[in-house]
Amino acid sequence: MIHFASGVSHRTWALAVCVLFLLVSAAVVDDYGVSSDENFYRTFGQVNLQYVLGERDEFLQKQEKYLGAVFELPLAAVERVLHLDDVRSVLLLRHVATHLLYLCGGFACFLLARRLFGSGPLALLAMLLFLLHPRLYAHSFFNSKDLPFASMFMIALYLLHRAFEKNTIRAFVVLGAGIGLLVNLRIAGLMLFAAALVMRGCDLLCVAGRRERRRMLTTGGAFAAAAAATLYVVSPYMWSDPLEFVEMVRTFSLYQSRSWQLFQGEFFFWNDLPWRYVPTWMAVTTPPVTLALGCAGVAAVAWRGAARPGQALRNTPLRFGFLLVACLAAPALVAAALKANLYDGWRHMYFLHAPLCLLAAWGLRWLASAGAPASAGRHGRPPWSGARTRRAAYALTGVAVVGIVVAMMRIHPYQNVYFNFLVDRTRPQHLRTQYDMAYWWATASLDAMRHLAETYSPSTFSVTGNGAWANWRLLPEARRKRILAIPWSKDDRPPFSDFVFSSHREHVFDGSRPPATYGPVIYARQAYGSTIATVYGVNPSLLSALHADRFRETYRSATSGPPAAHARYDVYVDGGALTYARAPCVPADLDARFFLHVFRTDAGDPPEDHVRYDNLDFDMPTQALFDGKCLATARLPAYGVDRVETGQFNDTGRLWTAAIQLAQ
Repeated sequence: MIHFASGVSHRTWALAVCVLFLLVSAAVVDDYGVSSDENFYRTFGQVNLQYVLGERDEFLQKQEKYLGAVFELPLAAVERVLHLDDVRSVLLLRHVATHLLYLCGGFACFLLARRLFGSGPLALLAMLLFLLHPRLYAHSFFNSKDLPFASMFMIALYLLHRAFEKNTIRAFVVLGAGIGLLVNLRIAGLMLFAAALVMRGCDLLCVAGRRERRRMLTTGGAFAAAAAATLYVVSPYMWSDPLEFVEMVRTFSLYQSRSWQLFQGEFFFWNDLPWRYVPTWMAVTTPPVTLALGCAGVAAVAWRGAARPGQALRNTPLRFGFLLVACLAAPALVAAALKANLYDGWRHMYFLHAPLCLLAAWGLRWLASAGAPASAGRHGRPPWSGARTRRAAYALTGVAVVGIVVAMMRIHPYQNVYFNFLVDRTRPQHLRTQYDMAYWWATASLDAMRHLAETYSPSTFSVTGNGAWANWRLLPEARRKRILAIPWSKDDRPPFSDFVFSSHREHVFDGSRPPATYGPVIYARQAYGSTIATVYGVNPSLLSALHADRFRETYRSATSGPPAAHARYDVYVDGGALTYARAPCVPADLDARFFLHVFRTDAGDPPEDHVRYDNLDFDMPTQALFDGKCLATARLPAYGVDRVETGQFNDTGRLWTAAIQLAQ
């Protein structure tokens, strides 16, 4: 490929940008909470470290083997070597490490763009577009799975271009090592492995000399061997049997789930998404300037390819441009064709941001006609080329980049729920009724936890709910000592607590069934007018007199009529919910788990997309205790219910049971 010399100053500027981002990250890393998956991935790394050290003989679950340990295992090793006993220190270490790899991906973007376009300023712009993606920036602190892969994908693209430019065995061995690490992180890395072999095959067809062909075969073989060897070394599950890699590919390619998510106001199963899913998510959550220039880059590659199609087979910048277009389009098309499991936005496809940024730089260069060779003729330059156009294009792009920074500052530290102007961001609660904003909601629980710690200091209290326990671990030790955080899982519901955290993901957004709770809202956090986290106070003794009066009035209102069932608790039917009331009552009366069996009017099973969230078998209702009275509530499903069986149980069995006929 054509090599363009560039001054050292541009590299220095790129390093300065990285240092600036590093300083900013040091100042804001404590603002980002803990995601719902972090504890799982940390445990995954520890399990792999134990296997490597011979402290365990086998993996107990396929997920412990096949998820790829090349990033998590070193973190577990550092945690052990440094004897990090404080969980807050461990979590901050993980956040910093993930962000550092993200910055490395940004610097690789600069190096690759400079090689492609021979322009330091254009390379710096590509780097900024890569780093200033609001969603990826936030994820670069708490997402230790998707962001390392996206960062490594950019690094692998750089190594790919470098290897074909230098055409040495050493360069191809380094490329193979990078691809091996990439495939370990996620099997989608096989895409670049295949691309490198195809490109080497094209080179083999284009050369005539025997010596050059032998060189092509040697470097290609060195690449493949280095990739396989690296993948084997960094994949402990392959050490006993390298063919386990085939089983890993088969396992993940056949993985199916019937869980659902919200997309454009409708609920879809993970493996039954419309073809527009990934393109739409990318379009509405990527800064518009990156989208517009990326589309221009695709047009530029097509324009140049139409003028000189023969260059697409030879080792030229145009061929690499076609590779970038393929890397951008092929994964989404394949996922749609195979009905692959995708969820939580486009986080599985965050690596598409790497080729998009490079194509954006390509598009700006084309629009501004910067660096277009004079011999390109009418097919090389766009018809609007000129010095004035070039200056305008760069100026507008610079203003747009500043706009991205402003947008990120406005929603800090919740850039992970960024949406651009392509969707309505002004209507209250609109976004959360159209798109699943909640997967990374747990990070918002950190601010909620800090609010409680400051508001109710020096009181001690308990909290529960999704995200509460995870973010409690990120508090300083002094605060953790006076807050009891109770883990919440669907298989082990927590006992009575003083505050309940909610992201609202558990509730169906049909406008008719708000979260069922008797506690007032103590804290709520919004982004673009849509609630992403709420804290309910369910222990009135910690709240204000106004809140206490509200509890008393709620109890009087809920128990004013005759109960539908009378047992250890009186059970009342109130619209779409059941209310449980008991007096006198003590906290132990709420510790036992409630259960609710529902029976449909048509005697069938619940709709498949409601099984998880609407069939409330063994589910814990929201609870409150005040003036020696217990109050609890459980939401009924939206579909027709003929009758229910409800009650409480503990480890020894059912404490009480009540049958209630609902249908008239």
